[in-house]
Amino acid sequence: MEAIRYELGEAWPIPLRNGLARVLQNRGNAKSEGGDLAGAISDYDAAITLCEAIRDELGEAWSIPLRNDFAALLRNRGNAKLEGGDLAGTISDYDAAVTVMEAIRDELGEAWPITLRKRLAYTLENRGNAKTRGGDVAGAATDHNAAINMREATRSRL
Repeated sequence: MEAIRYELGEAWPIPLRNGLARVLQNRGNAKSEGGDLAGAISDYDAAITLCEAIRDELGEAWSIPLRNDFAALLRNRGNAKLEGGDLAGTISDYDAAVTVMEAIRDELGEAWPITLRKRLAYTLENRGNAKTRGGDVAGAATDHNAAINMREATRSRL
């Protein structure tokens, strides 16, 4: 994929760029599972840089699937940072992921799919766990309550 990127240069299409970001994310996931947190974070950083460039290029046309992919990258990097003990970096990544996911929710309204609701609840729960580790019990409770409310609303909807 990187060879294609170099060959195409400026003509490198967005679907291929997003594809490379996904491959980097998957490799980051594998490295994280294998205990190579620095390598995982490096791959997530590279993927996030690609996604941010896509976002900047597309502006208002940045699609929901691309935004969702971006939020997943932020969440995964936050997970790796948590394993490495970087609580501030973890919470910052979860904050950014939540912001992206909440914007998707606000845009879609009632059409917001259950799978995306579950991902936001999961990210809020992770952020709450990170806040607990950092001693922010009130912030953790707020995040956990939001995740619970979201899951209960999903259950009612089903």
